[in-house]
Amino acid sequence: MKKITFSNSKGGVGKTTLSINFAQILSSVGKKVLVIDIDPQANISRYFLKNEYVSNDKIMSWFRDSGIEEISDSILKTDIKNIDIVPAWRELNSKGSIEISQESYSEMKLKFNLDKYNKLLGDVYDFIIFDVHPSFNNILLNVLIAVDLIITPIEPQIFSVEGIETMLLPLKKTVYETRKINPNFIEPKHYFIINKATKGKEHLSIISKFLEMKEIKQKILETTIPSNIKRQKELNAKEEIKVTEKNPFFKLANELAEKELI
Repeated sequence: MKKITFSNSKGGVGKTTLSINFAQILSSVGKKVLVIDIDPQANISRYFLKNEYVSNDKIMSWFRDSGIEEISDSILKTDIKNIDIVPAWRELNSKGSIEISQESYSEMKLKFNLDKYNKLLGDVYDFIIFDVHPSFNNILLNVLIAVDLIITPIEPQIFSVEGIETMLLPLKKTVYETRKINPNFIEPKHYFIINKATKGKEHLSIISKFLEMKEIKQKILETTIPSNIKRQKELNAKEEIKVTEKNPFFKLANELAEKELI
């Protein structure tokens, strides 16, 4: 079971759209996917659950010393084959964050549960995809520590990379502190994907500059997501994703598989 998040501390870079499309591509090829909505805005919850979405705090079971019954009770079926979801709680970043901060090893709570129930969850799901809020806090840090793969979407705009450092510095510090306690801790792999790309000269020029940036140039995926991908709010949740070689998310899944990241 692979755990993945599309994360950038800069808003508006298309994290939820990427999460939705990637989850549906995986489901369309028979993979079982659990989507966990960490974003209090609940866009991905409303997308998959439509009018059935109701905000509740059951997602907090993933950040508490919970039994598998409580974890399971937080999961809902969606209308899309092979996709289940843990819906968002609108007060996760306020009440939830405060509760978590009062615990020891607060940034590790999610990982503790995922490790504890890895076998049980892995018997049901092939992938867990976390849709996250851009604001950096202990909730996002929990996700970044717990996943196997972080994919940071960046747009071909000059200021698109401004959220990367905000996200990476606390993560690196936590990884360092965690390894003091657990030398066997495996740091999540981290790659970048260019989203909302066009073939215009300005975009191509900025992309070439990204490829020259020391901190990201060797981690930029070859797959790019074009700007004409429908927004999540415009998509019909019951519409089947066409699995063709031209689908950029199919290309993304293939590239990640070739790199042995999934």
